[in-house]
Amino acid sequence: MGGRSSFLRVALVTLLLGFYFVSCCVGFVEAGYSNATKRKRKRVPVRHQLSLDFYADTCPHVDQLVATVTARRFRDSPASGAATIRLFFHDCFVEGCDASVLIAPTTGGKVVVERDVEDNKNLAPEAFETVEMAKALVESKCPGLVTCADILAMAARDFVHLAGGPNYGVKKGRKDSRVSMAGKVRD
Repeated sequence: MGGRSSFLRVALVTLLLGFYFVSCCVGFVEAGYSNATKRKRKRVPVRHQLSLDFYADTCPHVDQLVATVTARRFRDSPASGAATIRLFFHDCFVEGCDASVLIAPTTGGKVVVERDVEDNKNLAPEAFETVEMAKALVESKCPGLVTCADILAMAARDFVHLAGGPNYGVKKGRKDSRVSMAGKVRD
């Protein structure tokens, strides 16, 4: 049993480090794409930049609140770690890290959302549950201030660290998407 447990831990750490690497690359690629786009057309001025202390005045303990949930989930449901990192990965590849993958389809709605795309249909429910639990805790302390996109990014960071990976700062200030359209998901 000890050998299997050790193998699973190594496999999880390897998977999490891979997702960490990809999430770093996504930011790099998005920055390059953004710079290339600026040369082609004028963009709407940005109101703010992402920063490590974005919620310092409005919700200073947001990192600790999210960490409370992720630590409990990692202990009680270890699969939620990899599932949340995978969810973050899928969210960031469509229109950036804006939590659009979290938007659920409406009953009887005609719009097909990102969750409905074949590649996203098998995203684990543990990931969505983790974000919902973290969002509920954060909302109870800082109502209406912290975005789901930032909570998802912080939760992914926490799970990387809990699995033995590096602990890194997450720049915050992302805006949540108001729409989710399956047509924006690229094959």
